[in-house]
Amino acid sequence: PKLTPKLDSKVFGKWYWEVKELAAFLREQGLPSSGLKADLTQRVSDFLRTGRVALRKVAAGKGPRDSVIPGGLKVSTPVENYNN
Repeated sequence: PKLTPKLDSKVFGKWYWEVKELAAFLREQGLPSSGLKADLTQRVSDFLRTGRVALRKVAAGKGPRDSVIPGGLKVSTPVENYNN
């Protein structure tokens, strides 16, 4: 079937969808279209079931992955190249 906003979410779940189809549908609906296929599938399914997508919240206290570097990473940070 064609992936449209009127498609039943149960019918959607029974078919195989390519990532490019899911991403195109989400873009047409003005929704985020990046992420893993499982994320896109869940987003489309939520939209078809409710008419909107619940945005996932980041857990409190979780910053960007590079926040572990004290002082951050700067262009002036010296880099050593080691070869065996």
